[in-house]
Amino acid sequence: MTQNHLSPIWLLSLALVGLPQLSFADDVMRPSLNQFGRAGLIDTPTASSLPDAELSFSLALVDGSQRNAVTFQIGPRISGTFRYANIKFWDRSFDISYRLVDEGRLRPAVSIGLRDFMGTGIYSSQYIVATKQVNPNITASLGAGWGRLSGSTEIEDIDFSRGGTPNFSNLFRGEVGVFGGIEWQTPIEGLRLKAEYSPDRYVYEGLDNGDYTPLNFGISYVTRRNAQFDAYYIHGTTVGASVSFSLNPTRDRTFLNPRPDARLLAIAPRAVPESQQLTLVAGDSQPNANTTRGYTQQLQDLVGEDSIRIIPSDYSANRVEIRIRNNVFIQPEQAVERTMRAMSQVMPAYIDTFDVVLLEANLPISSVSMSRDNLEEIGADTTNQTSFANAISVISAEPPSSTSVATDGVFPQFVSYITPVVSPHLFDPDAPFRADLRAQLYNGLVLGNGLSFTSIASFKLVGNLDENVRGSNSVLERVRTDLDLYQQNSDVTIDQLTVDYLVKISPDLYGRVSAGIFEQMYGGVSTEVLWAPQGSPLSLGAEVNWVQQRAYDQQFGFRDYSTVTGHVSAYYEMNNNYFAQVDVGRYLVGDIGTTLSLERRFDNGWAVGAFATFTDVSFDDFGEGSFDKGFTITVPFGWFTGKDTRRRHETIIRPITRDGGARVSVRNRLYDIVSTVDSDRVFNNW
Repeated sequence: MTQNHLSPIWLLSLALVGLPQLSFADDVMRPSLNQFGRAGLIDTPTASSLPDAELSFSLALVDGSQRNAVTFQIGPRISGTFRYANIKFWDRSFDISYRLVDEGRLRPAVSIGLRDFMGTGIYSSQYIVATKQVNPNITASLGAGWGRLSGSTEIEDIDFSRGGTPNFSNLFRGEVGVFGGIEWQTPIEGLRLKAEYSPDRYVYEGLDNGDYTPLNFGISYVTRRNAQFDAYYIHGTTVGASVSFSLNPTRDRTFLNPRPDARLLAIAPRAVPESQQLTLVAGDSQPNANTTRGYTQQLQDLVGEDSIRIIPSDYSANRVEIRIRNNVFIQPEQAVERTMRAMSQVMPAYIDTFDVVLLEANLPISSVSMSRDNLEEIGADTTNQTSFANAISVISAEPPSSTSVATDGVFPQFVSYITPVVSPHLFDPDAPFRADLRAQLYNGLVLGNGLSFTSIASFKLVGNLDENVRGSNSVLERVRTDLDLYQQNSDVTIDQLTVDYLVKISPDLYGRVSAGIFEQMYGGVSTEVLWAPQGSPLSLGAEVNWVQQRAYDQQFGFRDYSTVTGHVSAYYEMNNNYFAQVDVGRYLVGDIGTTLSLERRFDNGWAVGAFATFTDVSFDDFGEGSFDKGFTITVPFGWFTGKDTRRRHETIIRPITRDGGARVSVRNRLYDIVSTVDSDRVFNNW
């Protein structure tokens, strides 16, 4: 398409954006998904958006081809999709769309989108589409499309061995096609009928024959739990079907158990009997240790029911500081409030101020303070959480003083358990999904001075990671592409064997030193510093690692390859729980570059993000995929079970693993520890 054709469309889009917003009907039809896993009809997209933060998974089967897609509504207007499809071969692609204009009383919603803008280009198309809800049960869409949505039968030469490179020079160029359709919500709840005009001739799939018709028809059933089942009749020649499931991290929905009502102790007003007096040791300004130890133990008995562990406590003439380890609550303010309520029932009348210090990995991060008078004014009203937020102050926590009263039996702390784990390997063209089920033994020993020891070993129970192993064709040092050789020798493995020392250097500065076996492929020495001021959205860090590649059997042996890697990092917490990270430095193969990460985090523990790494390794030398990229999904267990737990599982979906832009995996990186309980998190969540 020429620039003359493109300009009026952009001018029209800008003009629509500038129109005043009109009222929008309350009885809005929830958008359904098309067979590409996006808001749409059958083949074609619509301008509708899924609810903010919606995460959808879909599978579509059309005449022998298979499309698997994950779609995330990144914000109210923007959404992204990763697709893994089999069209005689396995292909990866990415989509993105943006809603330019909201629907009004008379005006349709308008969206612009790119399909397969970063892949091989098999599904490549661009579009501008308008959608209007005609009445509570019918929506209609009309759009202009390029690429496959133009109806073109020309097949461009595609480099199937590369992919992954955006080709912005061809966007919105060439032939233009028209598409559209309607969706009708029948009187049967959840049952919808769809009809569309789609110019996509399915050239790659081999469906473009003399019987072709651009009309598609479909039937869709959407359940109350947002599962969707569809059947299609496409092009007058073939049938298809799809199934999808959507969930939303912003909704505190659970599946296995309902979330029980929170157990909150009443806030007890203090009494001042004459017998309750401050007992001081002669010549000392601190309370008697025996007396305060009793208070601390009573407090531990109360908060222990909430899996809160008191580490040391510190008493002065009218103030008490309690240091806690929060074992189950994702939101730190839940642990703080429960501790303060228990303190009101236990602490003697002469204590005027309650301080609760939040520890993470035994590092003192934040100190939450509240006067006892303010706490008593709040009373037992559990609905008035604003009062708590207004009455507290949060500062950076200090290390414990020499007068701290330790709780019996806290250190050394030894934890040991066995858990099943799944080790997947995705997107191999010869075997798209391989996995091992392993039994993993975890042992951890924590000392009170910031020193800890961790060992993780695992044993293969069942799986096929050692099957269909492909040899590496990398022209670079094989720092990651020999992963298959490790998986072939992985029946009994040492997954981690490290000693870590974490320290708070100053109120805003933290440090870490780690040594040992870090991960499946590397061991060595790692050191890190982090500057993270309380209440600041910006944090800065630096990390240096010397690592050596492990032997394939993942025992105690090492191979010859060793290197020094390191990065300087900037972390920025944006509004609405968006988080950005920039890492600049040297990667495992010796390449120099930058990793850009963007993530949306939710208060209940969910997180969805994407990353991309660009280094001085050329796209040709990098090989398939052109550069390292992928996305992450973090799932909190408690969201499903209805039980309070801090356990979460992070999945990294990397379409292709190559040697360029590779980093060593090190646990206990400081920002992940410190950011969970900084003052912004405590204030904003209350």
